[in-house]
Amino acid sequence: MNWKKLDEIYEVSEYGDVRSRDRVIQRRGRKHSIKGQTLTHNICRNGYHRVGLNKDSKRKYKAVHRLVARLFVNNPDNKPEVNHIDGDKSNNHYTNLEWVTRSENMKHGYEMGLITHLSDNSKAQRKGVIKTDNSGNRTFYPSLAEASRKDSISISYLSQIINGDRPQKDDCTWEFAEHLEEAND
Repeated sequence: MNWKKLDEIYEVSEYGDVRSRDRVIQRRGRKHSIKGQTLTHNICRNGYHRVGLNKDSKRKYKAVHRLVARLFVNNPDNKPEVNHIDGDKSNNHYTNLEWVTRSENMKHGYEMGLITHLSDNSKAQRKGVIKTDNSGNRTFYPSLAEASRKDSISISYLSQIINGDRPQKDDCTWEFAEHLEEAND
């Protein structure tokens, strides 16, 4: 197994194993030998593996696939994200990782069926949307995606307006059609 040094304390294998290195530290004026050990991966809610790395008495959690890519995968175009080529977040071998742009990562996830919430068939985007202008004129859109396309507003921004996470625009108000149906019941 091939290991590369991450820093003075840790090293990472081509398979995604992370271990502390054997080292000597000074504590209270005395030298202590510390035997290195393999770190246990935690699996986040989003499925990515991470490890807790200690430095200066503080623990920071790092994504294992990013550590492996940083040390083993060339990034000549300085791309910001790391993609699992086979879509398996537990396969952190360097041959399964590639540096990508955000757009390339999203496209890959969608094509692999890993990102379903962006599909035109997703439930959130199938909700009808109503735009009411200042004169009281209402325009019905059969979906969030359709409203987004017709009014040149991103789906996420429009969804945030409707859900109250962003203020309504001055020239109109937005709401899901189901909210109107509930109010009329």
